[in-house]
Amino acid sequence: MTLGKYLFLMTIATVLCLGALALVVFFVDPETSGTLGVFIFFAAAFFAAAGLASLIGFFLRYFFQKHEFAFIQVKDSFRQALWLAILIVVALFLSSQGLARWWNLLILVLILAALEMFWVSMNKNNNN
Repeated sequence: MTLGKYLFLMTIATVLCLGALALVVFFVDPETSGTLGVFIFFAAAFFAAAGLASLIGFFLRYFFQKHEFAFIQVKDSFRQALWLAILIVVALFLSSQGLARWWNLLILVLILAALEMFWVSMNKNNNN
């Protein structure tokens, strides 16, 4: 897949996910929809955040790290966007349950940072 095709498809998917998130926020009542409505909200929030963060991360890398290949920039930005989307959705879930405290979120950030460092170190070891 070419870079242009990837960016086009990722942009379309992100816009669709943002639209789905907006529809859920404005038209789904969590009190009456039950577990399914809440699950759809968190799923839409996850995919919208991942897509948006992936696109923003790629464009920042593309303009500020011109020495890297585009496929490496896409791979890194998508992986880090998934970590950020997990952080956002878990923080929203904890907040909905009344459990969002600074130490819970700090622990979550540290866990995700450790996973990212582990992933990067494993890839560097495999490339050597």
